[in-house]
Amino acid sequence: MTEENKYEVLKSLPPYGPMYIPISEDGINDYSEGLVVRLFKSDNTSWVANFKVGWTNFNHVRSFKNSELIIIIAGGTCYLMNKNQKILTV
Repeated sequence: MTEENKYEVLKSLPPYGPMYIPISEDGINDYSEGLVVRLFKSDNTSWVANFKVGWTNFNHVRSFKNSELIIIIAGGTCYLMNKNQKILTV
């Protein structure tokens, strides 16, 4: 876990527990495993997101200080997420 326990990058999709949430920039949710990140909500629960990767090998996750926002770069595609919501922040 990093950045005040806001997220954890996972090596793969978890084999047990609640179903992961697919996140993509184009709204298509039938893709293979991408960048898998566990997001820790403010109420101490968590959820797993599977981010659709872009066309590069660049992956990075970073949270903002004093904010619920987390930036996820999955294969060069950038996502802005609120750790408490299971949808993209626009």
